[in-house]
Amino acid sequence: MSTITLDIATILQDNGFGTIDTDIFTSKDMPPKPDVMTLLTLVPSGKTPFPGVGIPLEYGGVQIIVREAKGDAQLCESRMVSIKNFLKSIANYLVNSIEIVNIMQEPGASEIGIDPTMRPLYTANFVALKDFS
Repeated sequence: MSTITLDIATILQDNGFGTIDTDIFTSKDMPPKPDVMTLLTLVPSGKTPFPGVGIPLEYGGVQIIVREAKGDAQLCESRMVSIKNFLKSIANYLVNSIEIVNIMQEPGASEIGIDPTMRPLYTANFVALKDFS
């Protein structure tokens, strides 16, 4: 698992967006339950290390997928917008004594549709810079 993925999950947990392994998950697959809560699944998107500029930075992409209960598409979209706005405001945030320098949203955030049990899904992609100096 990407350390940036876990760091972003921790930031979301620390700021009231849920609890890791309860409704924030760091895996490739969303668990089938709970289905009445918003779930955040952070998936490493395969970014390569940031090309050094004399500062030891880790560069990683994360896809966030939000799911709500059946019929709650507006709540799902609202939850995704809240998370996007929060993460885009992150600068110089400390997680386990390591600084997250910045989190930037990549172009495109959208409704994915519904899962097999008719629960709405929204997604957005982010890139984070982490400073090890």
